[in-house]
Amino acid sequence: MTYAFDAEKVEWKDINGDLYLSWIIMETDVGLADEWKLEDLPAHFTITLLQVAVTGGQYNVNPELGLSPGWSTGSFDQVVVGLAGQAQTPHVRHQAPIKVTADGHQLIGRSKPSSAGVGEIKTRITLLEGHWQ
Repeated sequence: MTYAFDAEKVEWKDINGDLYLSWIIMETDVGLADEWKLEDLPAHFTITLLQVAVTGGQYNVNPELGLSPGWSTGSFDQVVVGLAGQAQTPHVRHQAPIKVTADGHQLIGRSKPSSAGVGEIKTRITLLEGHWQ
């Protein structure tokens, strides 16, 4: 099989004057370095929720985010890495706010499974427009 992802976008939602946008991303046949991409984002946003779970197979994930395709750990385009910590897990839920300035109006994610060929990985991500205080 070949890696594929589908990002289902939920429209902007106004909650008490703040604009939120959410996606559900489904990946299949996920390799160690496969990437998904969200485009047409505001230049300034805050990630308020990132949840990643293996839904097919006995694998773990250690998700990371960047700002350009093929970005390198430790580079200027790195947003966050190692969200599962030292011990990888089949489910990661990160709720601490992550402020992002994305001049290219995109966000790149890697699920980073413990081995290649993971059947399915599901990601839920919610963004808040602007930088949350």
